[in-house]
Amino acid sequence: MVGLSRTMSMLWENIDMSNQVSICIPPKLDLCDSSYSFLANMQKQIMENKNSEISLDFRNTYFVHAIYIAFLGGMLRLGNGNKFHIIVNHKSELYCYMKKSGLYEYLINSNDTFINDNAIPFSEIHMDEDSIFLYINKILELAPITLSEAAEQFLFKNIYEIFSNSADHSEAQNGVYACGHWMPKKKKLVFSVYDTGIGIPTVVKQKHDNNLTSSEAVKWALKTGNSTKQLYDGTPRGLGLSDLLEF
Repeated sequence: MVGLSRTMSMLWENIDMSNQVSICIPPKLDLCDSSYSFLANMQKQIMENKNSEISLDFRNTYFVHAIYIAFLGGMLRLGNGNKFHIIVNHKSELYCYMKKSGLYEYLINSNDTFINDNAIPFSEIHMDEDSIFLYINKILELAPITLSEAAEQFLFKNIYEIFSNSADHSEAQNGVYACGHWMPKKKKLVFSVYDTGIGIPTVVKQKHDNNLTSSEAVKWALKTGNSTKQLYDGTPRGLGLSDLLEF
């Protein structure tokens, strides 16, 4: 897959899907087990197909939580050689949110800017100093609290470690993606990171204890001081996830 702009088609009306794999997205993707399970199964289905045409049909979908935007964009970039058709009603709130979050511009390689002031724009994360500095500052600027200089440096360091871990620990071969949103009515700031690597459970089990379940592996990674890196070089690490969870 050589860039989404060359293989992605955004379609706003019905298409002939007789020769395609079609996946109908449920009406609501919220923070619940059923949504997580659906997206995990969708990714599994996409990865089991290769060099196919896959339609993701959002016409009956009225809500997708902001944390899933990074997942959707990153998964489509990972792609597995497939060509994707995104079917969505251009009058829907979901279509508007695709524009507000920056996902729209990314998928169709548009130069138009629709991103609103409350968005942490959907982006492929590059770990060069200028890019990551600006992106993390955007997250902190939207935080619904006033931060002291020390607190801002503390959060910056730990958010940076999340991106660094995503690029390094996961062995991501097709990039790291992030997106988020400040929701004024709910007074809540959310952002998520999607890497195209092997995932936290796999890394922990490979380098620490292969007998752990995936759930246990994630819980291990969230404990202060736990890091698969320190198992090899003896350097204290693993503060980012636990500090952010506590904060």
